[in-house]
Parts: sequence; C-alpha cells; structure tokens
Amino acid sequence: MLTESFGSAKSRRMLTNSFTVNGYTLDRVTEKAVQEVADVTISQEANSSKLKIKEESLSTPQNMDIIPPQNKAAEKPQDVYNLNDIITQEELEVLDEMANVFTFAKSENIRQWKTEQTYPSFILSCLELFPVKQEVRQPKCRLLCYMLQLMTVYKMKMPELRKRNCFPVEWPSLIQKKIFDSFTLQTPSTNRTMANISMPVKMRDRLLSHIIVLALFLNNFTVDLTNLQKDAKVGVQKMNTICRSLGCGMRNQKGRVGGVTAETRIIELTLPLKLPSNEYVPGKRSR
Repeated sequence: MLTESFGSAKSRRMLTNSFTVNGYTLDRVTEKAVQEVADVTISQEANSSKLKIKEESLSTPQNMDIIPPQNKAAEKPQDVYNLNDIITQEELEVLDEMANVFTFAKSENIRQWKTEQTYPSFILSCLELFPVKQEVRQPKCRLLCYMLQLMTVYKMKMPELRKRNCFPVEWPSLIQKKIFDSFTLQTPSTNRTMANISMPVKMRDRLLSHIIVLALFLNNFTVDLTNLQKDAKVGVQKMNTICRSLGCGMRNQKGRVGGVTAETRIIELTLPLKLPSNEYVPGKRSR
C-alpha cells in the first residue's frame, strides 16, 4: 500500500496495527494467530479426507476370496471345487418349489420358453441336456435355479439393487440373505425405499466366478461360453480372466449358433489345474 511505503509517521503507525482478512479488520498482533488457525484448519481437513479414504478402502474386504476354495490335489475335476462352498444342501432344499418348473418341464415347454425368451439361452441349453429321471434331474434343476438367480443379480444395476425388496417375492428369504451377504456390502439406512447397498468390482467378479463354477458342474466341466457370456453381458477380457483364475483351459471350436456355423469358445476344467502365475487383480467392469 502507498500509505505503508510513503505515508506520514502518524498514518503509518495507524496502519501498523491493523489489516483486513475476508472483509474483517484485525489487529496485526493477531495476524500470526489467524494464520496458525488457518494452517490447523487446512491440516484437519486434509487429515479428514485421508481418514475418509482409509475408511472407504476398509469397507471393501481387500482379502476377500474372488475364486472359491480350490483343491489343488484333486484327482478328478468334480473334486476341485466343493459345491458346499457355492451353496449348501439346506439352501438347495428351499429351492425345491421354485425348481419344479424346470424339473417337470417338457420339450414343448422349453421350445415355448425359447420363442418367448422367458429364460436366458444358457439356462435353457443346460435344461435340454438334463436326464429325464427325476431323482437325477431334480438336484440339477435346483442348481440351475440358483444359477438363474445369480445371473439375475449379476445383471442388475445399482439403482435396482438398492430398492427395498429388490428380489422377486418368490425367492426364498434364505437365498435372498445368502446373496446379499455373499455379494454385496450393506450399511444402515433410514431411507424407507432405498437400501444403502453396493457391489464393488471384486464382489461382482466373485459373483461371476460362482456362476461359472455352477455352469461347470451342470455341464460335466466343459462349457460353451457363447450363450453364457451373451446372457450375462460380460466382456471377453473379464470372462477370460475369471475362467483362467478358476483353472480352466480355453479353446476355440467351430459349431452352430442359431443355425449358423460360428466359432465358439469352450472352457474345460482339467487336471492338473492350469492356474495363472499372477494373482488375480480385479479390473474395471468390462462390456
């Protein structure tokens, strides 16, 4: 200021003890104190931001298993994964009533479902190959029913998932709880219509890995990925990463898709397991 540089001694003395901050005139004696308070405030805000980031990172289990436990000493493909790690016998039994639509389905039912696109193509392609004997067919239909539920959840958008009672009412409460506990993060919410739920990438990938393991069990551990990938709307890179992490070999094979000759991708769980050398790293959601 000109007064500070060139003013009279009296005017300089009047200026010496005052200055303005954000429209308020303060004594210069307090200038240092004000600056110290500002520094503390900035520091607290920075620490608060760091704490928030830390809390958010802790909210997602970093060591959560994406791939179900593997028996690397297994001598048969069916022994690599324990079905109980995917769904327990108790949980399967509560699906009996829902699975009846598949258990007692006739060829004409399946043709109609295909025409009307009632169920995903992969689900119907599995059902077509199931044995007719009920004692063998019923356990497979239970698994197929659960797989259909997981595929439904996998394709749900977050606004849908956050709605109260987002699952169909006919889904058993035990299954609803299992899906929420296994594949979502939940925090308390006072909103009556929306739940505070999230599905981080790692949990979504975990959901996909369980879907693929079920597909392996239902197809004698050799699966054509064409319909499954299309139904789940999964990108090629994402699907390849999960399949390799599960220990599956992959190959291309010519076949007929929708009456047209095309190249399909086949995965097969064979022994010894073909596990990738690098640990699984979750990536961005791919299309």
